[in-house]
Amino acid sequence: MVFRYNVVRHTVNAIGIAATKATTCVGENGNGTGSCNFLSGPIYNVYIHDNVLEDISEPTYDGSCCTGGTLWGIGTDQSSNWPHDITIEHNTGIPVGSGIANVLATPPQVINNFVFRNNLVGSGDYGFRGIPIGGGNKGCAGPGGAVAALDRCFDNTWAFSNNAIVQNSRKPTPGGDPYPKTPHCGTLKSCSQFFAKNWKAVGFVNFNEGNGGDYHLQSASPYRKAGTDGKDIGANIDALNAAIADVAR
Repeated sequence: MVFRYNVVRHTVNAIGIAATKATTCVGENGNGTGSCNFLSGPIYNVYIHDNVLEDISEPTYDGSCCTGGTLWGIGTDQSSNWPHDITIEHNTGIPVGSGIANVLATPPQVINNFVFRNNLVGSGDYGFRGIPIGGGNKGCAGPGGAVAALDRCFDNTWAFSNNAIVQNSRKPTPGGDPYPKTPHCGTLKSCSQFFAKNWKAVGFVNFNEGNGGDYHLQSASPYRKAGTDGKDIGANIDALNAAIADVAR
């Protein structure tokens, strides 16, 4: 499955990748009270690239308790057919709230072959983290920051490198690094990232407070042609704009 050249905006969370049970039938109230019990099919070979995720905001929009303002949610509650082979690269994401990603998985579930590379994203409050499933089950959440969460949720099959991460947390940094960075790379030899102290330091043509901006990088931006493939870090804005030129807005 490929998800590319899209703009996701004005919502509490952006993209969810999950193999879960559907428990709500049409017309029911939801919140786990439904009578249905449908299993979603397997999800794998997911490639998400060259998208803009803007105005992803917990304080602005309703719909998610405690984990709003998240660019990606990844998880499973199934005993088999876990998500695997997920690559997220060359996206530009602007969260206000939780942050880069929340992962929910109940051991021994492991989401194999996860790659997060060449993205330009805000850190949010918590960066990249595993979060508890609920009911006293911690899932793959726990202490130790992002590297510990990646090791627990993705085993030793993850790569997280060469991303530009903008420091936009509203809270003190939680225990452990909220994203991998050399030398704290788990089983990897390197997990170098770029860090910007604020959005102004990125060098967008027009950030516009992360809402309807022009996210081309200026020629002087430190992230121009800094991708592992020689391209700009973040989304290819020209290709994205061409793809959505005829879409009503």
